Amino acid sequence: MSPYIDRLAERLTADGCEVAHETVGGVPATVGYRANWVALSRIHLFVMATHLNFALEEDMARFTHAAKELAKQRKGELRGLQSGVAVIAVLVTEDAEERAKALARRPFALERAVLAQPALVSLAERRVHTFRKHRALGALPNAYLRRKNRLYLPDPEYLPEPR
Repeated sequence: MSPYIDRLAERLTADGCEVAHETVGGVPATVGYRANWVALSRIHLFVMATHLNFALEEDMARFTHAAKELAKQRKGELRGLQSGVAVIAVLVTEDAEERAKALARRPFALERAVLAQPALVSLAERRVHTFRKHRALGALPNAYLRRKNRLYLPDPEYLPEPR
C-alpha cells in the first residue's frame, strides 16, 4: 500500500485496535477497529485506509460511503440510543483535486447513529485534509473522533522515522 498506511496500522495497533487487510468498496484497505465507552455510549470506531495515486472528489465520496456501509454491516445491529458507529475513511494519495480535499474538510455526516468522516492524506503537500473543528451536534463523539483523528493521522511531515 504505502509507508503512511503502514505507519497508520502501527498507530492503530498501539492504541489497541484490531487491524486487518480487507477489500473496501472494491479496493484493498487496511481496516482498524476498536470500541470505547464515551459518555455512557459505546462507540464502535472503524478506521479504513487505502492508497490512490491521484484522488478525485468521487473517489473520496465513494470510499467514504463504502467504509460507512461496511461498518454498518458489521455493527449495524448495535446502533441505537446507547451505542453508535464512527468511521474515519482515509485516502492516502500522491496528489488530489481540490474538490476531493474540500470534501474531506467538511463536517462528518451523521446518519442514524453512524458518523462517517473522510480524510485525505496528500503526500505531495505533506498534509492531512479532514474536519478537525468543534461541532455542537454530537459534541462528545466529535471530541472523541478529533482525538483519534489527531492520534492516527498526523501530517506526513511530522512522522518519526520508521523503526
